[in-house]
Amino acid sequence: SQNPYSQPIWVSNQLANDSTQRRSGVIAWPGSNVPINGHLPIKYEAFESDRSFDSILKQIFAWFREPIDTRINFGAIYHSQPDATGHAYGPISSQMNETLQECD
Repeated sequence: SQNPYSQPIWVSNQLANDSTQRRSGVIAWPGSNVPINGHLPIKYEAFESDRSFDSILKQIFAWFREPIDTRINFGAIYHSQPDATGHAYGPISSQMNETLQECD
């Protein structure tokens, strides 16, 4: 069962006092597509393992640029890099250096 006193920050954002102005957008964050204490982010997209970081950034920025009555004021994203490369090759590896340069 869910703890009614614990919730993701995107839920807290939407339940704030001026909640009509607070909309959360979440992309690929684990659990963001599951209601927490009855709430989902206003905008969300599930994790896709083959989705590029660039695609995720373009979408979250697009949500921030929407008209005032639909735009988000809080965004959260998840991407598997550089974490996956670090686990596969170690933090001090040429692969990790390449991945960090790509992410930057």
